[in-house]
Amino acid sequence: MFVHLSSVDSTNAEAKRRIVRGEGAHADTILADEQTQGRGRRDHTWLSPLGNLYFSLIVTPRLQEAAWAGYSLLSAVILSRVLGSIVDPLRLSFKWPNDVLIDERKVSGLLIEALHYEGQPFLIIGVGMNVLHHPGDSDFPATSLAACGAGDILPERILQRFMAEFDVLWQAFQIEGFAVFYRRIEEQLYGRNKKVRLALSEERQVEGICRGIDKEGQLLLEDENGVRRAYASGDVLAMRPRF
Repeated sequence: MFVHLSSVDSTNAEAKRRIVRGEGAHADTILADEQTQGRGRRDHTWLSPLGNLYFSLIVTPRLQEAAWAGYSLLSAVILSRVLGSIVDPLRLSFKWPNDVLIDERKVSGLLIEALHYEGQPFLIIGVGMNVLHHPGDSDFPATSLAACGAGDILPERILQRFMAEFDVLWQAFQIEGFAVFYRRIEEQLYGRNKKVRLALSEERQVEGICRGIDKEGQLLLEDENGVRRAYASGDVLAMRPRF
């Protein structure tokens, strides 16, 4: 089912309501022209003016819950493939775990939420993409397709490309898991071999040299003593000079 709304609080919230009403099914998609209460990771506000892309995709995961983080990376790979058909792919990078950058500025982000209803697990993949507009005072530098010289493509067309890629890559992911996308993410990982700051919560941050990701999609940071640790969640905030 495809639903196109002129305005909604958030497409993820609307997807949850539809699931609870028994109306949500795998691959159902909710597109909104604007959101009045858009959210990003760690409950940050996602500004949602007219002209950008906001949608949520409902999926029923087949993998064990421990592997669900891979769906975020899968979605980021799909976004990268879509954006690579619009701008030079060499300008793209991944900011772990779920942002896509153009020229090291955030152009698109994901918010994935889980919901269990009547014994069935659902994942809601929320996508926001700056097509015509981007914030000028965000925590991480932002950009838009328009600012990158590609603002003439309609948000609906981008969604169509996303769903076409999803149909292909979803099946590969179910069979092979995260390993099938590992190399692509490694090659485009923002901050690789540089010092980054990772927010684990609002109060706790760690720093280290980014040494890539492991085969489970966890971020690898190396401290000043050469000890590597794997992190399953967090938010990369900024790169720092080398130790």
